[in-house]
Amino acid sequence: MDPFDLLAQVYDRFRRVPAPDPYLDLLGGNARLLDLGGGTGQVASALVPFGVRAVVLDRSRGMLSAAQKKRGLLLVRGSAESLPFPDESFDLVVVVDALHHFKDQERALREAARTVRRGGAVLIEEPDIRHLLVRWVWLVERLFGMRSRFLTPSQILDRLESCGLRGQVSCDALRARIVARKGR
Repeated sequence: MDPFDLLAQVYDRFRRVPAPDPYLDLLGGNARLLDLGGGTGQVASALVPFGVRAVVLDRSRGMLSAAQKKRGLLLVRGSAESLPFPDESFDLVVVVDALHHFKDQERALREAARTVRRGGAVLIEEPDIRHLLVRWVWLVERLFGMRSRFLTPSQILDRLESCGLRGQVSCDALRARIVARKGR
């Protein structure tokens, strides 16, 4: 069984609902969001009350089943590496705590860049592997059968920039936030 199908049953109990402001600052009102590897839809559902049209894409049936309990989300089961959306479909593509789980991270980032509109942004939030505690989390994930592969913040930015995006990295505590915009 997929470890994410098992985790889906308790995931929302242990994850805090994110504050919407950092995402809304990148979106504006009435925008289109793709929550890539969005799991139970926590990020996307926090933005729906602000007029955001949110799509959650995940490969885990269990995670998407848990996301069905949240209102206003379009749920799509699929692969981050082969998105079923036309070019420039979204104003913002977010990947929150999921990039390290993607099988082909570079291909997934190319797909994110392809599906974000000109002037839009791709936002990646990941645990910062440069910290010892995050390395321990990586080890635990591996023990539970996850094939996690963490990149450093600068490696993520380099990969996004190789897709034609321009961005910046900010880090706090154990997390990195990479925002990369697609030129107009």
